[in-house]
Amino acid sequence: MARWIVQGSQDRPASADEGPESVSEPFMTSEGAKSFARLLTDKGYAVVVRVLCDRDGDEEIIGPAVVAWMNSNSD
Repeated sequence: MARWIVQGSQDRPASADEGPESVSEPFMTSEGAKSFARLLTDKGYAVVVRVLCDRDGDEEIIGPAVVAWMNSNSD
């Protein structure tokens, strides 16, 4: 089961070179999720990360917290 879902969206319609207006991908590892979030951020997407937790419920990371999460050494 995926533990992270990285979602990205662009405010303006994307050209063929920029990719789709919105994307969503599941990941099993935080390293993969962070790499994809960095890629989307570099391409101008607004990124939201959903962390799926069995015990505590799901968590959503948005805004500046996404950058802090991408740069952290922990999950």
